[in-house]
Amino acid sequence: MSESNASRHFVKRLRQLGVEVMSVRDLAKVTLATDTRSLAILACDVAGSRVADVKRFAPTLELVNDAGIVPSAILADRGYDAEPSHADAGRILGDDVVTMIPVRATRHPESARSGGRTNPGGQYRRRVYRGFDEDLYSYRSLVETVSSMIKRKMGDTVFGKTESSIAREMKFACIAHNVRLLIDSGSVRI
Repeated sequence: MSESNASRHFVKRLRQLGVEVMSVRDLAKVTLATDTRSLAILACDVAGSRVADVKRFAPTLELVNDAGIVPSAILADRGYDAEPSHADAGRILGDDVVTMIPVRATRHPESARSGGRTNPGGQYRRRVYRGFDEDLYSYRSLVETVSSMIKRKMGDTVFGKTESSIAREMKFACIAHNVRLLIDSGSVRI
């Protein structure tokens, strides 16, 4: 989510022309846990743009666990590919949960026999690498759909100035998204 209405491209071009422009703030990074059946947001974690995705994985899973939700599978993009991510999912949600995170290819130039590729390190990452289920992972695109729904309905800009106000604003946007789903499904009438 952008923390400013100014287009980064527009600001860059103005600066090239010598026009003095106030600074453009960083992006707010939002990590969502989404139910792929209902498109409801189960947990929302907000951090600054300089925080790595993988560091927000365990706190988001803990939010899901605290809500009493037991998912059967965790689908995440390559930004979350790390051995601790898989271990955290098992530790927080139970060993029965399946993690489908695409494994980043590891290359060793001196390994000519393997064509420059080796198996990934770590028992969890090797397990995912060998048994990656493309059909299951195809549902991950629904998380992007939820992000798109929020940005289309509520805008892609947050107006808070502090981390806590930005986090509060994003959490309210997630609640509003879930309420809209309930209204659209006919479960709730206004």
